Amino acid sequence: MANNFEALITPVSITSAGRIFMSNTAACAAGIETGSIASSAHAICSNLKCISRNEEKETRALLQLAHWAYQFTPNVAVREPHCLLLDITGCLTLFTGLANLKKQITENLIPLGYSAAIGVNVTPLAALMSAEAGIKDNIEESPAEILGQVSIHYLRIELKIISQLQRMGIQTLADLFKLPPSGLSRRFGSDLDQCLSKLKGLIPDPQKFVPQKVSFQSELNFMTDISNLQSLLFPMKRLIGEFCGFTRNRQLYAHSFTIELTHRSHPAKKITIDLAKPDNDQDMFLALTQLQLDRIHDMPEVDSLALKSTQFCPAKTRTAPLFPEDPGSTFGVMEQDKNSAYLLNMLTARLGHDTCFCLAIGNDHRPEKTWQATQVKKIRSKTITQDPVRATRPLFLLDQPKRLYAHTDRSSLNSLGLIQGPERICFGWWDENGFSRDYYICQHSNGAIYWIYYQDYESEWYLHGLFS
Repeated sequence: MANNFEALITPVSITSAGRIFMSNTAACAAGIETGSIASSAHAICSNLKCISRNEEKETRALLQLAHWAYQFTPNVAVREPHCLLLDITGCLTLFTGLANLKKQITENLIPLGYSAAIGVNVTPLAALMSAEAGIKDNIEESPAEILGQVSIHYLRIELKIISQLQRMGIQTLADLFKLPPSGLSRRFGSDLDQCLSKLKGLIPDPQKFVPQKVSFQSELNFMTDISNLQSLLFPMKRLIGEFCGFTRNRQLYAHSFTIELTHRSHPAKKITIDLAKPDNDQDMFLALTQLQLDRIHDMPEVDSLALKSTQFCPAKTRTAPLFPEDPGSTFGVMEQDKNSAYLLNMLTARLGHDTCFCLAIGNDHRPEKTWQATQVKKIRSKTITQDPVRATRPLFLLDQPKRLYAHTDRSSLNSLGLIQGPERICFGWWDENGFSRDYYICQHSNGAIYWIYYQDYESEWYLHGLFS
């Protein structure tokens, strides 16, 4: 696979140990050959851009594509340095045939900046050879019949064995298949015999499929430094599209995601975007990213851009109504909730986490501590171990309870109209602010509804809240 994100007209080659390891289409058209010396390649093409091979980044990119391929089949294996094996036995019916499946894979790779040579065969080794040699698809016949004319250079065995076979006059797999397996094993060892047996499907060839870990990481590397951070919006759109595709394929919502800007000469810059409500809205993610990029002033250059996320939750499916509904309906409330979360996300991204707060349930039964202001990113970490008490509480709570009657007993409650109570709240006895109170809901003669309590050890009444 080849990453074609940069302009295709620029000749680019990957070098390893001073030699050309791989080239893009423009470099090949200019006459650059794999294995040639890098200095000679520059003499052939003066504007050739050479990049040192980074096997760690190649592995990450291949693993990233393996997770991307999960949308087609759950059985994906990585075969380094540049191959993926997809077991499509159980998904041909879902994608209405092989041709349509290959078309979707090819078309979905294009927005990611990759191209691929696809080979289809009945065994893993035969499929790899079909992709590398450009052999027609085969899902029924024996691989030996289809791959007979393929050169032995495509065999995944030691080069010295291939050289020995060529000196014997063996050039194609058909020539090799004619020889007795026992004789090949005696002369070349068991590796060649096992390779041919796996190729033809005579012995099992189990694959180690990539585990489907719920985490996302994708990275883009630029051939030239980018000094205008607003220029990152286009590649960022690609990363976010890939990220949202990842969540949709797994029916997940993201709690947060992190953007990392790096440069070989500067410290890395990390931006974490926490969402007020889990979502996988691509347009919202891009808008939030743009607001964050506007606030960066200490990153003069960027040569690599990455997006990572590990915080996910199952997506909640929403079905739109067939007929228009009023805002008070279930679907209308869900839309309002989503709009509120969008607004809060935008405010947090523009103003910062320290300036935007939400109300959250506190782990305390004392009325003045039942609710607390908390940052958006901390809401999801709050858990309620028990169902909340369905008790009536006033909308307005006094900062400090106001004393009503001094040194009176409970009989003084008769001057107010009792609506509900008593409700005993006994909490915090282990700290200095503990209390035991009996709360009542009462109505004054003027119509006002109060929330009051009686303090036994003080024999006093206090006003703590107002309903209306």
